[in-house]
Amino acid sequence: LEKAHQHNCLEKNLQSSEQRFKILSEAAWEGIAIHSDGLIFEANQQFLQMFQYSEEDLVTGIPLVTLLDPATPEETRTMILSGQMGSCTAIAVSKNGRPIPIETKSRTIDYLDEKRYVCTIRDISERVKAEEEKLALQKKLASASKLNALGLMAGSIAHDLNNILSGIVSY
Repeated sequence: LEKAHQHNCLEKNLQSSEQRFKILSEAAWEGIAIHSDGLIFEANQQFLQMFQYSEEDLVTGIPLVTLLDPATPEETRTMILSGQMGSCTAIAVSKNGRPIPIETKSRTIDYLDEKRYVCTIRDISERVKAEEEKLALQKKLASASKLNALGLMAGSIAHDLNNILSGIVSY
């Protein structure tokens, strides 16, 4: 009877732990995926929404290589596919082919008594867009500064010519 009670307590603790894990992973802003042997077999809702996959796609596993843009540098591709610990930026591709600039961090974990890799993925589209806008504004500012300097120089030359001509006209 006591063993049955202990079993029930352990089962409740396990369910509680699983529920806390699910709530935590769903509350994250980033996509979280667990992969092994080149296949993603666990992912949170943010990941699925970001890449436009469904829970059914996880049953067979999502090939990790399909998420990377073919133009991804080999070093970055190797780091992501092998689950090397660290972070990097890359261009990912959603299920419908839309490019997504991402920042990813990976590390090794023990999952169901096996070595697996957990990867957090952040969509940095807005940051990239803001950086591009900032660069465009800096170029416009540099161009305006050049025009301002050119205007000052032209005004200075006109002033010097006026001084010379006033001496000639006064004579």
